[in-house]
Amino acid sequence: MKHSIFVKILLAMMIMIAIAAAVLFREAHRTGHELLVTLAHARAHAVADVGLHIVEQQMLRKDREEITTYLQTLAESQHARAIRILGVHGKIVYTSDSTTTLSRLSINNLEQHPRYSDHLFELVEDNGSKSEHYLWPLKNTMKCRRCHEADGPVLGYLGVEVPIDDIEEFARIHRKSNVNLTIIIFSSLGVLLGLALLVLVIRPINKLKRHVAEVEEHIPYLQEGGTLPMMVGSDRRSDEIGSLEQSFRNLIERLNKAYEELVELHGKQLERADQLASAGEMAASIAHEIKNPVSGVKAALQVFLRKTAKSDSKREIIDEMIVQLDRINNAVNDLLSYARIAPPEFSKIFIVDVLNRTIAMLQPELDARKVELQMDLLLEKEHRIEGDQQQVQQVIWNIMLNAVQSMSDGGTLGVRMDQTNGETTITISDKGRGIPAGMLERIYKPFYTTKSKGSGLGMTIARRIMQQHGGGIHVQSKEKHGTTVRLIFPDTQP
Repeated sequence: MKHSIFVKILLAMMIMIAIAAAVLFREAHRTGHELLVTLAHARAHAVADVGLHIVEQQMLRKDREEITTYLQTLAESQHARAIRILGVHGKIVYTSDSTTTLSRLSINNLEQHPRYSDHLFELVEDNGSKSEHYLWPLKNTMKCRRCHEADGPVLGYLGVEVPIDDIEEFARIHRKSNVNLTIIIFSSLGVLLGLALLVLVIRPINKLKRHVAEVEEHIPYLQEGGTLPMMVGSDRRSDEIGSLEQSFRNLIERLNKAYEELVELHGKQLERADQLASAGEMAASIAHEIKNPVSGVKAALQVFLRKTAKSDSKREIIDEMIVQLDRINNAVNDLLSYARIAPPEFSKIFIVDVLNRTIAMLQPELDARKVELQMDLLLEKEHRIEGDQQQVQQVIWNIMLNAVQSMSDGGTLGVRMDQTNGETTITISDKGRGIPAGMLERIYKPFYTTKSKGSGLGMTIARRIMQQHGGGIHVQSKEKHGTTVRLIFPDTQP
């Protein structure tokens, strides 16, 4: 269950919901608290407006004895903790709080509130009870100068102390309600999203998963002529899940069709392999029957040639007959090699020595066609690989002979040998007529040749030998520009 995609998606959704809820709650708490504080400030401001008016009227009437009574009445009606008249230096002149023991407030510690530039503000905490203390300056106006002409521009301060314990309690209750409401809303949202995810995504995926397992169970029965089961009974959805189901149906249909074609092709290949095997055995038998008489005729002609005078015109005819018999013999040998390629007998062989001996055998052909040899051997003479020496030499001989015979007007035969990543590579290149692009794919087919003379089995035999050695043969050619053949031999036995 811990690897279930449903659990992973659900956890991701819960984390995102929790983050969103936390951000939303924090923002709601911040804005709510700011609103409550603003209301407290506004309430204090309203009390101060009334208080300033009362003080001004009582001072003008010179009825100072009633100021305390008015302040007490105003404090009780507006739920203010205390309303005070202070001197310029903070001395308490009048107060609505008869129980206070304060005689002075430190005005220097009060700060200007940013939203109310006409008053000072301070948060006061006394015996666990919190309140906000506001001071409004009592300005020396024209009316006041009749009695205070010699005083400065500020005669004193009106102080309003507003309790905020009730505000904080309301904020706490509001915060708790927000938390509960947020938990309920987002929990419900999480449950709804989880159910939607389960119904719309997880169930269809599990259904598809079960069908994949069913298809996997039927794979072993394909050899008995069965087919992979199609997905049936599925709702035709138009979303991504429906597209996935349809793609899976199409895949199963194509696999069934491809398997039927593969079975049919395999049957044809087996039939053709039997035919080729029979034809190979027949060809080998016929070649063997031809080889013995040809050898006998050639031997007789050679005896007859030795007894014929050098001036006799029949010698030329006998020589041509021997050449044609050699062609027949070579074709028969190629046919026998193709039909009966023996498994390689692996041993440690000196590949550089094998290459040099092959070139020595080819030297008369190089001289006759005026072909220049360019060798680039990047290996030590003692370098060895594991292979069948006779078969390796046969492959090199066939490739080099083809390269030389493609240069009828002379040219350059390049031979390069190097080693990389545990493989020995022999690259043979010529500047001959090249192979047309359309014919390059057919060079490995039996009996296919671009030469006027030849059996068309050389490249077929070469590739089969390279495959038995665990190596490879790669041909690149361009018509009228030459051909390059790379023979890759593994240094160790496959």
